[in-house]
Amino acid sequence: MISSGGFRRRTMSGATRSLSELEHKMSVRQAVFLSLVGSLLVAGCGAPGAPAASGVDVAATVDAAVNATVAAQSGKPAAASLPTALPTATPKPTLAVTQIPTESPVPASLPAQVGVSLATNCRTGPGLAYPRVFSFKPGQLADVKGRSADSDYWFIANPDQSGETCWIWGEYATVEGDVSSLPVLTPEPAPSPLVNFVMYRHSFSECGSTRVSLVVTNVGTVTFKSARVRIEDLTATNHVYGPNTLSDPFGDNPTSCPKDKSGSSLAPGATAYIVVPMPDFHAGNEAAAYVTLCSGDDATGSCITRGAFFRLPSN
Repeated sequence: MISSGGFRRRTMSGATRSLSELEHKMSVRQAVFLSLVGSLLVAGCGAPGAPAASGVDVAATVDAAVNATVAAQSGKPAAASLPTALPTATPKPTLAVTQIPTESPVPASLPAQVGVSLATNCRTGPGLAYPRVFSFKPGQLADVKGRSADSDYWFIANPDQSGETCWIWGEYATVEGDVSSLPVLTPEPAPSPLVNFVMYRHSFSECGSTRVSLVVTNVGTVTFKSARVRIEDLTATNHVYGPNTLSDPFGDNPTSCPKDKSGSSLAPGATAYIVVPMPDFHAGNEAAAYVTLCSGDDATGSCITRGAFFRLPSN
């Protein structure tokens, strides 16, 4: 147990040491201060024109020298100076990213296809002068490969025969898809003039006597100007009409009475009616109408004959 007297002696001894250290430190400070002031005076009185020391923090210099001296005498390291705070870096602005809208993809163009509203002959070239390849019927579709310079004809792939192509007239055609890139094609020259027509029986009518109306269509390249007609009773083997040469055989109405004014020519691609009277015939017999169309007047020039078969009407 420590007596109160011993405690007082120990406390006083520690206080005496602290006071002694403080006095020693003050003495050192005075000495360093005087030494530093002397150095500054010498520096200020140096050679003429020499720059005077400026901006010197005397108090900071004295404190640093005192701390170093006291530390050297006491054997303790000098207190480290606190580092000066570094300036904080200015944050870089953040770049705003603008989202560029992407364009919607353009749908691919559909290939051109064609259909017809009425059966149309597809030919080796754009015109009636070219041979027929096949009959393009309503409901069919064909790929379009090209067109004529006037866009009146379309060059198509035959849907019934792979690898085969031909030309159709655009009158009854409907084309869908992209036609802007279709090439304009130059066909081979047309073959030699073609003399040809098709015929069938249309109807019977009454106008003073029984008449038969025949439909003729020029499918050649030559204009017809005259006709020679005869009708035979195949059962009785006799002539019901003709043969007679008609200079104006082509009419527009198959049943008009009196007979309408007939035309004098049938151009390529045109259709007309030839109305023939039958004053005497055997009802129900088989019959045939034979028509010869010619490029010249009075059944001259280039001519061709076609027939149509039918049964004679009942009275």
